[in-house]
Amino acid sequence: MIIQIVGTNGAGKSTVVRAVMAVGACHRVQEDKKLLGYYLTVPQVRRQVFVVGPYEAPTGGCDAIKSLGKTYDLIGCAVRANKSVLFEGASHTMNQTRGPVFVTEVGVPFVVVLLTTPLGVCLDGIDARRAERGASSLVSMEHVRSSYKRAQNYAARMREVGAGVVRVSREAAPGAVLELLRG
Repeated sequence: MIIQIVGTNGAGKSTVVRAVMAVGACHRVQEDKKLLGYYLTVPQVRRQVFVVGPYEAPTGGCDAIKSLGKTYDLIGCAVRANKSVLFEGASHTMNQTRGPVFVTEVGVPFVVVLLTTPLGVCLDGIDARRAERGASSLVSMEHVRSSYKRAQNYAARMREVGAGVVRVSREAAPGAVLELLRG
């Protein structure tokens, strides 16, 4: 099974993945000293889970890998090794083509977990992260609305090609992901 966490910037995608990782034992996966992700062993989950991307910075996941091709290659390798996959990243919802094509190619159940975090909460989280890094300008609500629409459109497109879509709050998402993995 492949599970993709989707939501606007600041929706809590990385937070959800970190919460799922906290339930099990993680082992780092590296290539040329670069962290690519983690193998996660979770109680009551038959298959090991490959979590794509590093989670050592506030914004983690696939966005740190920088290449959609590399991300999908990693996912494909994990699926061929009979592992489940958990991934997230804003860059994947911006590309409305590659995800749907991948669903049809990969041949395993694919579920999009769409976070329903209110836009105001997302904006506050983004602004707080930017302030921590010393950025003086704030993100506009229009930018967050645009990101929200992309996430909604992406989930709809993924549903059209056969992926499951689960809409859930940021708070309930870790439990929903674990339930899917234990399914």
